[in-house]
Amino acid sequence: MCGYVGFKPDLERLLMAGGDFLLMPSRYEPCGIPQMIALTYGTVPIVHATGGLKDSVADVAATSDKANGYWVYPLNEAKMKEVLYAALDTYHNRKELHAMLQRNGMGCDFTWPRAVDAYERYFDYTLNDPPLYS
Repeated sequence: MCGYVGFKPDLERLLMAGGDFLLMPSRYEPCGIPQMIALTYGTVPIVHATGGLKDSVADVAATSDKANGYWVYPLNEAKMKEVLYAALDTYHNRKELHAMLQRNGMGCDFTWPRAVDAYERYFDYTLNDPPLYS
């Protein structure tokens, strides 16, 4: 286990590239970039299912074909232990599933062109949606 308080981009990349899991139990996270970096390196994120963490990490239990990590929800000690034990069990005893999580994570596309396409779809839908009241 490794922990670091502070910010050094080079160290962050080394930790992400060399880690098996990223534990990110943020109570509030509007976006979250560390889990995206972890996914790129094949490091499996374990996150609180909130905000951008929930948007970018697909839980192994809910969407196994696109799963790339684990959700902790609700965020409490018991659920955290449950999810950590499940992740470690997968790592040690279900290596094919762990490898699938890594592959799915490394295949994620968090680039701006994809995001712009999604925003355009939302704008088109909103502009073409008739008002509720005339």
